[in-house]
Amino acid sequence: IAFLESDDYWDEEYLAEKVKLFNCNKDVGLIFNDVKTIGEPNKIDLLENYLGVCREIYKKLDQPCNASKYIFSINIIPTFSCWMTRKSLLENCDFNPQISSSLDFWLWTQIAYLTKVICINKKMSYWRLHSNSFIAKTKAKEVGVDVDLLTNNLLAIFKKSNSNKYKEFVFDVIKYKL
Repeated sequence: IAFLESDDYWDEEYLAEKVKLFNCNKDVGLIFNDVKTIGEPNKIDLLENYLGVCREIYKKLDQPCNASKYIFSINIIPTFSCWMTRKSLLENCDFNPQISSSLDFWLWTQIAYLTKVICINKKMSYWRLHSNSFIAKTKAKEVGVDVDLLTNNLLAIFKKSNSNKYKEFVFDVIKYKL
């Protein structure tokens, strides 16, 4: 399953390349790619540092990899329009993040916790940034919402699923952040 937000678009090879990777890598459940930002220059400038950090991480990733610590720590998947997952993994996700503007992060963090990930270090999605986007409008309404609630709820889901895997994940996140 792949999502394409109404104001974004993919390059011509987006679907074919990801389907081919899924067919060749049965143990991979999530594939994402780098993005080209388009739209309002002031919105693009706000994300320049974040995307630069993400791109440095992309260069270091083994393929396929366990990317859950990166996704949980810095959210290296910038938009809904740049990832694809297996239907079975998405069907088992909790869709209630408590912070609606974080649904994408909420979903792919759950999926990456369960499976290997491939990062295509190529700009295959065009992410339109503008003041009238759903995220811009929703985040303005959610100012002051407790982001710790989001991460604590994710950790609770992970801990319930498998305590040994949970411990390994927490240690990976701690080591990464140090």
